[in-house]
Amino acid sequence: MRLLIAIIALFVIGIWVFLAYFLMGEINIPHISLALPKSTESFSNSTTFLTGLLSSFSVILGLIAVLLQGKELKESTSAQRAQATALEKQSESQQKVLASQLDRSEAMVKQLEQQATANRILILQAKQQYDSSEVSRMDSILNQLKVKDIKTTNNLLFENCVAKKKVHIKSLKDIQNEMDKFQ
Repeated sequence: MRLLIAIIALFVIGIWVFLAYFLMGEINIPHISLALPKSTESFSNSTTFLTGLLSSFSVILGLIAVLLQGKELKESTSAQRAQATALEKQSESQQKVLASQLDRSEAMVKQLEQQATANRILILQAKQQYDSSEVSRMDSILNQLKVKDIKTTNNLLFENCVAKKKVHIKSLKDIQNEMDKFQ
């Protein structure tokens, strides 16, 4: 389109230069007998034809420019619509990807929570096993002390064993309560 406009512009300028040379008498056409202007007034009168011709060309070129701009505007609008459609598709695609990532993240969080629960249960079981073994150990110590029946030196040891046994039994009950919460 730009090439067409450039060709039309060169054509109009060429006609204008040709008419200017013709009206000044530089170009002589044998079939047309025109007298050369003798004064600027007669030259001015002879160029009114050229003025009318050029003004009509300028109006035609203005109309062509308006039509070309309208066509370019339509093309631009359709390109923008296509771009908007592509952006909408891209946005939908990104939303799907984000939704799947969110689902995976939620699944991972759930897994981590389950793993933390399993770890906590293992810890509680280990504590429970330790406290049970300590209660058994305290029972055996207390049985040995009862058999020997020596209360003078071992009285403090006996009381400490009973106190520790009570602490471990309380710890066992607390652990059992906490493990019941997981089930």
